[in-house]
Amino acid sequence: MRRMLVSLAIALAAVVVPALPLEAQAGPTIAVSRTTGLNDGDTVNVMGADWSSRLRLVGIFVCDTAVYNAAPAAGGNGDARFDYIFGRCGDFNVYSVPTSGQFAVQYLVRRGTANCGNRPGDCVIYAMAERGSNVFSTNAVPISFATPPPPTCLPMSRGASGIAVDVQAKSGLRAIDVTTATNANVVVPSFTNGTTDPVHVTATKIDPTRGSQVALRVTDLKSAVSECDPVIATLSPRKVEVFSEVPAADHFLTVVNTDPGLRRIVVKVARHTEVIKLRPAETKLVDLARLVPATDHAYAIRLRGVGRGPAQITISDGGAAMTAAHPPKAAMFTHP
Repeated sequence: MRRMLVSLAIALAAVVVPALPLEAQAGPTIAVSRTTGLNDGDTVNVMGADWSSRLRLVGIFVCDTAVYNAAPAAGGNGDARFDYIFGRCGDFNVYSVPTSGQFAVQYLVRRGTANCGNRPGDCVIYAMAERGSNVFSTNAVPISFATPPPPTCLPMSRGASGIAVDVQAKSGLRAIDVTTATNANVVVPSFTNGTTDPVHVTATKIDPTRGSQVALRVTDLKSAVSECDPVIATLSPRKVEVFSEVPAADHFLTVVNTDPGLRRIVVKVARHTEVIKLRPAETKLVDLARLVPATDHAYAIRLRGVGRGPAQITISDGGAAMTAAHPPKAAMFTHP
């Protein structure tokens, strides 16, 4: 396969590619089974028609429409057009073309660059095939990506001394800003701009006897912003914790009990009180929406633990990935 790639990349004496519009051109053409609502990692069928028996290899690209349009014109130096597109577009995969000249291959779709996938039709799939010492390009097919989800923050571990959170952006991570850091050392590791891999952020108490608060603002390459600001705390027996300015969207209480842990938690919101019963080592999710006034943008909550040992609590919008769009009024974690 490596030899195929090298052969196709260097055998480029002439390229015959009309500029867009993107309708099918004379000669070998391609079609794509699904062209809208695509996500990175989706598989589509790319089908070729009227490819001569001499076109034995085909290379398939995802490319920005703007890059494809800006490429040097075909003519005396086909290598310049190919090199321009090849150096600026997405994954380049090589497939064999049967002697019939018709093919259907499964192609893994990914955005070509950060500028590909922002608007409908701003990406294309196109193919290029080797014919003798020349290279022949087919028509390009416009494709549209689905809007990627906003960045997410997923707590991976928590304890009396701090918390670890995985931050991730499906459309590529641009920035992680610490908006609140009270009595905490926050470590945001270096990361490659545009990475889609999780970034492991840690926060550790400076003074273990005092409470701590941390919140993050995460921005992706498409300027989508998520405020990672659930309340995370350790609730001890006979201890009362009060959290104010909790966004109304954050009304899911998750309790991870220890063994023997707490027997119950008394929850009070405004004039409403609820008692949550717990078993040792139990994890429980409770929706507090019925206690939170629907018209409130933020609310205060009072928690009192009863039992023999501590429990870890989280107040968030309920998803495993926390993506609230409101300002970070509550803390990412608050320890007693």
